[in-house]
Amino acid sequence: DPPSRRLRPEEQYMAYLSRKFLLPRLVMAERLLVERYDNAAGALPDGTPSEVAGLVHRMRAEHGAALEKLERAAAGGTGGSSGGAGG
Repeated sequence: DPPSRRLRPEEQYMAYLSRKFLLPRLVMAERLLVERYDNAAGALPDGTPSEVAGLVHRMRAEHGAALEKLERAAAGGTGGSSGGAGG
């Protein structure tokens, strides 16, 4: 009989690298960021410098776009061009 295969230390976390595991967590994290930027944008007081308000809105837009990509990927779409093989 072949010896039983032991789990090597570098393999113990491989389950955490699967798309099925990662995508829902990434979607939740990105949703939280979008919510926080929405809250920050809504809480900006009158007289906030336009550079600051613009930055908050740009960051919100960037995270919103990332969220859309992650949601498409989680739904079975491509999720963008990573250039690498998935798995």
